[in-house]
Amino acid sequence: MDPRAQAVMGWIAVCLVSALTVLFFGIICWRGFSEKAWLKITQDNFATIVGLPAAAVGSLFLVLVLRFTTGDISVEGFGLKFQGAAAPIVFWVVCFLAMASAIKMLWKQ
Repeated sequence: MDPRAQAVMGWIAVCLVSALTVLFFGIICWRGFSEKAWLKITQDNFATIVGLPAAAVGSLFLVLVLRFTTGDISVEGFGLKFQGAAAPIVFWVVCFLAMASAIKMLWKQ
């Protein structure tokens, strides 16, 4: 596949995922405020309901942006080296776990 087409498809994926995330968050807010549906659950578990999906999207965005700005991703650590299709997946998992851990550490309940 042409590298330019790959870049275009990647940015389309980033835009679609971001738009769907904003739409989902907007629907939760709209329903929560207008119908009082899920408001209590969302307030009690905001970090889980909003924070973790935001961390997943943020991790995806970081992986895609790095891949398209610097080329193929290669992850190496603890004696293991990931290349090809496995590297972005491992990098996404590491980014997501780092963001989820930060949410857990910083969220006051």
